[in-house]
Amino acid sequence: PNRALKQKAKGLPVTFAGAMPYAQARKVLAQSSIFLFPTTHSGEGQSNALTEAMAHGCVPVCSDNG
Repeated sequence: PNRALKQKAKGLPVTFAGAMPYAQARKVLAQSSIFLFPTTHSGEGQSNALTEAMAHGCVPVCSDNG
């Protein structure tokens, strides 16, 4: 993740998880309320990660992109 975002998130209840196996992601999502997906990739659409997060009840917060 972006170093500047990590710096801004210091002291906040935010986790930059990055790529992980699905079994581990399920555990993280089960403990989460919000899934932040701030992409800037012009070809990004509905990602699998976003769909999986919503399936676990996380509220999606996404950039207006793709």
